[in-house]
Amino acid sequence: MTTSAITNTTPSATTSTSSALSSAISTSSLGENSFLQLLVTQMQHQDPTQPQSNSQFIAQLAQFTSLEQMTNVSKSSAQMVTELNNLTSSTQLNSAFLLLGHTVTLQAADGSNVTGSVSSVNANGSTTTVTVNGTDYPVSSVLSVAK
Repeated sequence: MTTSAITNTTPSATTSTSSALSSAISTSSLGENSFLQLLVTQMQHQDPTQPQSNSQFIAQLAQFTSLEQMTNVSKSSAQMVTELNNLTSSTQLNSAFLLLGHTVTLQAADGSNVTGSVSSVNANGSTTTVTVNGTDYPVSSVLSVAK
């Protein structure tokens, strides 16, 4: 004879948990607030005759802590990338200023080599250019520098 487990779930608990889950998922991603909202809703509507075990609760808290730490690492990584991009732009600009008045050979967009004196340096956003013979070229196209 086969037996099946019978669970006693009240319709209001199922509806509340489902609505909390759907509102949490409706956002672009599950975050800290969504996780806490689901945890609180689950605790409010748990079956009093079969409460959640301590180990399950601790496991969920560990998951929350892990989520929070990953979010912090992600924010730190994004900030670090921004700072590295700023540093690269500053370094490129400083290098370009050192070229002022020097004779450079650079590669034009068509692949030909152009030689001339750097008359100015321009910084537009993240792009730094040098002006040689009246034309702007990216600093990265400089092949050689002579005094």
